[in-house]
Amino acid sequence: KWDDIVETLTKRYNNYRKAVDQYNSEDVFQQFMNAYTESIDPHTNYFSPKFGVLANPVTITVEDSHVSEVSCPDQEIANELMAYLKSTANGQRAGEFAIGTNTAVKRLTGNLLQDEKIPGIHVAFGNPSSHKTGADWESDVHVDVVPVECTIRVDGKTIMEDGKFLDEVLREE
Repeated sequence: KWDDIVETLTKRYNNYRKAVDQYNSEDVFQQFMNAYTESIDPHTNYFSPKFGVLANPVTITVEDSHVSEVSCPDQEIANELMAYLKSTANGQRAGEFAIGTNTAVKRLTGNLLQDEKIPGIHVAFGNPSSHKTGADWESDVHVDVVPVECTIRVDGKTIMEDGKFLDEVLREE
């Protein structure tokens, strides 16, 4: 048992160390600002312009609940995202999935807590917030993604097409 604990903590430390070694001044500033804003309001985050609303679309291919490929016209973003997801156990694994239903939200703003409610999906890869979700696994990374203009089918029934709920779905009680 003790050896397992030492092995787990060593892996976590080494993964954390790898991540810290990749930080630049913008990353450090973002972490500081997040700590500061969360101390004032726990539902607020500071998002670096680097990771706000992206100018180029990112395509994430998911197979068996794991990211298998990331592509983007800006190859640097695709490479950085995939490297980050691969940096730790379960980083490529889907940890959250939700359907945004706030039809008053019309466009992405860069404020994740608002953007994840836009009609479409919100998916996160990595840490599933086990303490909240009851998931029996963890990860040292967490990447939220809010795709737009989604088409959603559930049990063969289309409920959203190109980011808009179908009228019959909105009328159902």
